[in-house]
Amino acid sequence: MPQKTVSEPGIQLGAQQLEILLDSTRELIAVLGMDGTVHFANSTFESVLGYKPQELLGRSFHALIHNQDVEQIREQWKGTTARPKSSFTDRCRLRCRDGSWRWFEISCRNCIEEPGLEGVLLNAIDVTEQQRMEAERRVISDVVHALNETANLDQLLTRIHDALKRIVAAENCFVALYEPQDDTFQIPFFVDEFDSAPPPQKVGRSCTAYVFRTGLAKLIPQSEFDHLVEIGEVELIGSPSPAWLGVPLKTPTATIGVLVVQHYLNASAYDMRDLEFLDSVGGHIALAIERRRSEDELRRNEIGRASCRERV
Repeated sequence: MPQKTVSEPGIQLGAQQLEILLDSTRELIAVLGMDGTVHFANSTFESVLGYKPQELLGRSFHALIHNQDVEQIREQWKGTTARPKSSFTDRCRLRCRDGSWRWFEISCRNCIEEPGLEGVLLNAIDVTEQQRMEAERRVISDVVHALNETANLDQLLTRIHDALKRIVAAENCFVALYEPQDDTFQIPFFVDEFDSAPPPQKVGRSCTAYVFRTGLAKLIPQSEFDHLVEIGEVELIGSPSPAWLGVPLKTPTATIGVLVVQHYLNASAYDMRDLEFLDSVGGHIALAIERRRSEDELRRNEIGRASCRERV
């Protein structure tokens, strides 16, 4: 880094003053090598992501990028590093030290020919909340389109799952719908890395039943699950998962079921933002499911009446 920087009014900034300015901004600022290695990082990395600047030095910045975003960033990176003074701006998720993810708008500029930098200057602004609001609107829009474009409940739930897994870790996901006639959960949608789709089951004392009984979205890490077992609120059903998140599916008149996502490896796969997000779209999902079930039932009744008329 240069020892002095001269601004237009003629104020000279020494290296220590410049460092103070860089560390006081809310932006992540870094200088990266042409291979993505971190040569400099400001202290905002610690306050936002949890990493001390010195522990990032020599590491690849690309290693912080979410697997679903890294190839897109790498492609733009190749073009930028190939041409001095070129740049790109994009959004991606960066991993926090605690394993959670935050969305950033990153800008990278090739400064290889600028003395004192001789690398890629990176600026990144946290846009997690903005991304969440946009994602929520997209999911609701996708649910509405799926309702209009699918022929049955199975297709609707598959489309809803496709929309959700672009936002949260939903490799393991199921929907449990309550059947009041026999006090059971039907499982019309189930994807899981380890377990097979279960048959209809009594409500019982699973985590799913706990969310249904309370009517509240629940983030249940292993420590909370152990506590709930001790006080008799829940019992283990299926493979244990260190990260479990369930939200009630509520219409204006009733709770019709529960939407669950879980992760078997990463205890920090979900946070309160994920809970708030799924809870906020849960009502829209519930209304879509209820409408599709009603339409499916009406269709079956019409087929049944037509069959009776033919026999007569």
